[in-house]
Amino acid sequence: MIQWSKNDSLFKKELEEGFKYQLQIAEILQSNGIEVSVPKLRFRESIKDITEFSNEPDLIWGDKIFEVKSRNLSFTNVDNFPFESILVDTVNGWNSKEKKPDAYLCISKKTNSIICLSGKTFQHWEKKKERDHIRKIEDIFYFAAKKYWIDFEAFLQVIRNYSYLLEKGKEDEKVSNSKSNSD
Repeated sequence: MIQWSKNDSLFKKELEEGFKYQLQIAEILQSNGIEVSVPKLRFRESIKDITEFSNEPDLIWGDKIFEVKSRNLSFTNVDNFPFESILVDTVNGWNSKEKKPDAYLCISKKTNSIICLSGKTFQHWEKKKERDHIRKIEDIFYFAAKKYWIDFEAFLQVIRNYSYLLEKGKEDEKVSNSKSNSD
């Protein structure tokens, strides 16, 4: 059996499928007025290039990075997610990122529903050794309890509130600057 890290055909297949979900979530965010960008899909030329790709973000919103994870599970919200603890990322995947994701967006491949997790909850995540049935390897993963995840609508509200505060801050700064210039 070919080792996962050297199995280029499986790697490309998984990368292409993941990219499809990145585009889908980007489209949903954009249809809700959240302008995100999706970096171009790139493939490694050689296994030696693997570290070059560890800092590739899935979605970019201003200076924020969102990581997209797709799951072959049926759920429509956090409450009916089938497990009490939800897989976030591999420990190596998280550790290799220079800029940690600000949020994880987990989409159901069966329902297209999305749940979200703030990267700021990291201190509450647990490490678990699990078998990855697609890559056919054992790895150590981070999991976060359901109570740290939010439904997509709540995530959209957080983003909108954050955007509002940023814009309000810019307006207040302009007013403050114009007052000091007129004095």
